[in-house]
Amino acid sequence: MYPPGGTFNYRYIAGTGQLSPHSFGIAIDLAKDDRDYWQWASRESGEKRLKEYPREIVSIFEKNYFIWGGKWGHFDILHFEYRPELILKSKYFSKETTINEAWFKAIPAADNDGKHYIKIIDEIIK
Repeated sequence: MYPPGGTFNYRYIAGTGQLSPHSFGIAIDLAKDDRDYWQWASRESGEKRLKEYPREIVSIFEKNYFIWGGKWGHFDILHFEYRPELILKSKYFSKETTINEAWFKAIPAADNDGKHYIKIIDEIIK
């Protein structure tokens, strides 16, 4: 994990006009290995690196609403991005619900703000 490869950095994603998540302070790159990024390594060496990457690190980040670049087709193994809206959405839509269940039942327990917004949405869709 040390030294980190980068956190806040106002920059564009290489070859695009799109700002990097690092530009918004929602991404961190951990200690760099030359096999961590799809443009630096072959698919084979990247897959080998994926197999040996500590799952404990991935688990800790994912429990705290980060997504891991190691799961992407164009792998970025050292990259973690804070995206709670994607994690919550995937948890919600990965659960099978029935017509009689509340639409928000599969979402993890909400804080006061979350409960407030669920109530607003629920009143609108009635």
